[in-house]
Amino acid sequence: MRRGFLWGMMLLLAASGGMAQETSTERDAARDVMKQIGGLSQSLGVMSLVAKLAAADKGRDEVIGRVKQLMQTDLLPMSDWITQHPEMRDAVKTEFTHIQALFGEYQDALKKAYPKPEIAEPK
Repeated sequence: MRRGFLWGMMLLLAASGGMAQETSTERDAARDVMKQIGGLSQSLGVMSLVAKLAAADKGRDEVIGRVKQLMQTDLLPMSDWITQHPEMRDAVKTEFTHIQALFGEYQDALKKAYPKPEIAEPK
């Protein structure tokens, strides 16, 4: 099912690209671009990559199922609980503000440790 959908979308996109050009100059330019894209796609093995990613994967499906379960049983109820308790909202907001400040300090430390190199203008 998933593979068929991806193939259908790729065909639809390829077909729609050719119909969008109105003048002969646009069609000629599009033809060259489409040839380049096709060549690049073949050299990168895009079709095999799409087939691999669209193929059934039991491990991936198990992970996604577990993530869905955690989202529904733990994360959504927790977020609902946080929104219903003003003191918890304030605590989360305070913690988030502190984390933002730490991140700013971290970025400043990185800038000091790794100064921006000065590159001479080309002559």
